[in-house]
Amino acid sequence: MRDNVPWLPDSELSYELSPTPAEAALQSAIAGRWAGARPVLGRFAPPFDALEAAATTGRLLIRTGAIVREIEVDRSGHVQGVVWIDQQTRREERAHAPLVFLCASSLESTRLLLLSRSSRSPEGLGAESGTLGRYLVDHVRVQAHGKGPPLSHAGRSSQARCLYLPRFDARDLPAPQPGRGFGVQAYQWQAHEEYSQFGAVSFAEMLPRPENCVRLDGERRDVWGIPVLHIECSHGDEELARARDQIAALRELAALAGVTLSDISKAPEPPGLASHETGTARMGSKPENSVLDPHNQCWEAQGLYLTDGASFPSQGSQNPTLTILALTARACHHALYGKSHAFDA
Repeated sequence: MRDNVPWLPDSELSYELSPTPAEAALQSAIAGRWAGARPVLGRFAPPFDALEAAATTGRLLIRTGAIVREIEVDRSGHVQGVVWIDQQTRREERAHAPLVFLCASSLESTRLLLLSRSSRSPEGLGAESGTLGRYLVDHVRVQAHGKGPPLSHAGRSSQARCLYLPRFDARDLPAPQPGRGFGVQAYQWQAHEEYSQFGAVSFAEMLPRPENCVRLDGERRDVWGIPVLHIECSHGDEELARARDQIAALRELAALAGVTLSDISKAPEPPGLASHETGTARMGSKPENSVLDPHNQCWEAQGLYLTDGASFPSQGSQNPTLTILALTARACHHALYGKSHAFDA
């Protein structure tokens, strides 16, 4: 439904969800306990079948078993295509195209940029800015699990649904303080006739710092002989302090729900376990401070668009998937028409 929550922009909805009685009861309890809490139903929709839609045009060719090794750029700085290894024959092949979209996942896309070296870009595409491979972030994640009272309401919640509590750091305030804070996903479902199962996961922003980085490993290679990434990433004092606040919030939430916790995080999980890693090939306003331009096009390779999580300058506290989809749609429009004003709003 349209929630009218400032930290969760509403848009065109594929369909509306309604809370079950159990979810409505928990929503009411949270809103009654904390004046600043705005619990909403977790936003979820099954993805539409984009590949099927593309296939019906008759213009889609899918090449499986292609291990991309390098992106080729001509002397004028325009993308030419990709070099790849055939998984079955192990032969090196080339695919030529005036437009290339790189969406291999945050770290794999960056690895390909680092591998794509030439006289124009001796350290990799986008490396001249000094930002390629840097500013890696993942969400600061803590979680809690336990058992609660049975859900006597009809239409009990399933394990797949959750309540989302945006800016739960401001639950006791009339309005959030500056900054992105953290959110909580709360799950409660009937696991046994005598009790319900409870789970809560909190995500907070990890600040982008240049020392959190990836680079090509000088010694290790994958089965195809391609250098793998060496990853350096750790939480700073800001993240550790925020995690303590998140853990306290989960304890308060469990107490409100009448839950006895069986386990709760003592510290944030190591970066990577939230599975929301972003950054390392960030967008920016000029080539000196970024790898990509404001349309997700590589400054050093015209016609090369990178639209996955690697492009994020920072992340916020929410799942990055919908933002990745929006950036991709915006970049496609720019690639086709040379402008993106239709999506700027």
